[in-house]
Amino acid sequence: MIIWGWRKLRKVLLDVDEMECSNCHNINRFKLIRYTSWFTIFFIPLIPFKSEYFIVCPICEYGYKIDKIEKERIMQDSSRLR
Repeated sequence: MIIWGWRKLRKVLLDVDEMECSNCHNINRFKLIRYTSWFTIFFIPLIPFKSEYFIVCPICEYGYKIDKIEKERIMQDSSRLR
């Protein structure tokens, strides 16, 4: 018997600008996070098949989805500041 399925892995890419959260109203540096969905066999991630990007409040975990183009712009802007 082969056990297969899907798994989502989360990776914080960087801190973005300070913003006020529309959910908890705290002002903090939001996180740019990538969620990658993986095909797994016996709970071992083997093949990535989907990536999604989010800007997330570090306090309440509320956030919103962004597309890959917006993610690239944010990454490029942050590299210029360093």
